[in-house]
Amino acid sequence: MFKDVQQLKLAILEKQCEQLRATTMVAGQQDKLHTLEAEMLKIAQATSLVQLGLTPLGAVKLLQEYGIMPVLDSDDCVTIFNARHIQSPADLIAVHQMNFMPMDNRLKTPREMGVKITDKVTLNNRKYQYSYALERNTTHITLNGEIANENCQYVVLQPFEEIPHEQIIGVTPRDTYFRGGLNLTANAWILCPANEVKKVRKFNPHCHVLGYVTENASGLATAFLSQLGYHAQTMERWGWSDYQNSQQELYALAERERWSLVPFYDSTDYEDERFQTSSNKVIAMMKMLIDKKLVQSVKDFQQLRPQLFTQTDFHFAMKNMMRMTMVRDAQKIPDAAIVANGRQALVLAEKMARVGMPLTQTEQMILQLQFSPDDTGVAREIRHGLSSVEFVTRLIVQSALRACVKKLDYLPQF
Repeated sequence: MFKDVQQLKLAILEKQCEQLRATTMVAGQQDKLHTLEAEMLKIAQATSLVQLGLTPLGAVKLLQEYGIMPVLDSDDCVTIFNARHIQSPADLIAVHQMNFMPMDNRLKTPREMGVKITDKVTLNNRKYQYSYALERNTTHITLNGEIANENCQYVVLQPFEEIPHEQIIGVTPRDTYFRGGLNLTANAWILCPANEVKKVRKFNPHCHVLGYVTENASGLATAFLSQLGYHAQTMERWGWSDYQNSQQELYALAERERWSLVPFYDSTDYEDERFQTSSNKVIAMMKMLIDKKLVQSVKDFQQLRPQLFTQTDFHFAMKNMMRMTMVRDAQKIPDAAIVANGRQALVLAEKMARVGMPLTQTEQMILQLQFSPDDTGVAREIRHGLSSVEFVTRLIVQSALRACVKKLDYLPQF
């Protein structure tokens, strides 16, 4: 887009110069010609829209006025320096990199979109697959910069000051997150492949949409937000590279705005998403084994177990499902939290009932003991020497067998 604007402005000025040269010079016209020529030299030496005296929106409107489709290319990957100033939400812009098209002027969570994961496995030399819901219900962004080499197809840039305060759950430079999806405002920009501009604009009519002709959107977001006037940041593993200055200003701003600085991986949202997705995976795999008649007895499951564990992360999913809360401050635990409020057994029982593998009331009570953060003597005694992960695995297998093939020989009956 920069090169197109630069050439257009040069062409406009050159035409004005030619018109002057074609006339008999009168008083003042020679000076005007010199001014135009000096302006042309300045424009020819420019390397950014700012040096051309334009904002990105102004550049888009200028090109469209002359019938030129505005597109970003490699010449637009130039980041300009704006003075550091992180004193208010207006100094921040949210950057969201993604590989699926935003819809309805909104960043939707995988749960909102009904995203499912499909895993494949080969058992006894035959291929099978099963699908389960991805339970991520949070939206994640970086602030004033992008994560390098993401090779994403779409980038959304949303002024941070226009995000409702109550949606902001945890603020960090590299992973600020919100509970639920995020509505985009009229000042949001969506960068997308040039051949998808019309489609993206159709589904997001309230946002600015700008196409690019580079291989992907990598490198465009940071440069573009600097053209919008924000102080661009280089993103490293744990935050901004300018930790001593910019990041400290951000922390001070968060304190004034009463934003939490708790990172996502230390939050109840992270614990619940991990539990929800892992339990979906475990139940989906077990249902596939039953529906395909691969498991009709305990012996069948024991025979398949080595194959399941070497080809899938079934055991890892079980361990994730059994992890206890790491959130210790009761004042920071939302009422809706599952793991931190010890509601795993109830949620798991509801999920199993929905797929036709209900737990008995006694099994639910025993399961609740295994999910307790305090591994009591009663819980250990019930397990008969098994680990909690192994015990719950067998409990799920037993429920599936009882519901589907009426086999109850895996665990002692309670």
